[in-house]
Amino acid sequence: MANGDVLLNATIGFQTTIGIPNVVFTLYRDSQPIFNAGASGLAVLAIQPVTISYLDLNVPAGYHAYSLGVANNSTNILLNTASVTGPVTFSGVSTG
Repeated sequence: MANGDVLLNATIGFQTTIGIPNVVFTLYRDSQPIFNAGASGLAVLAIQPVTISYLDLNVPAGYHAYSLGVANNSTNILLNTASVTGPVTFSGVSTG
């Protein structure tokens, strides 16, 4: 079987609650990280939708589980916080 490509799309509602957090969104295939995207907060309580699109190339044939994770990557996470407010959408489609 030939390898294929998978187009992944995610939209995450993200809100700064304190300070100016640096947040990292990670896409995983079979529990292994394949892509990271960063976002920084806006003014406190501002809601910012984050949109991620990623083309996972040359994926081996067979079943694969994809997931989305988020982490606060700020220097001081107690003074720079954020919340995922939603909605969260995550989808994927095989493109070849």
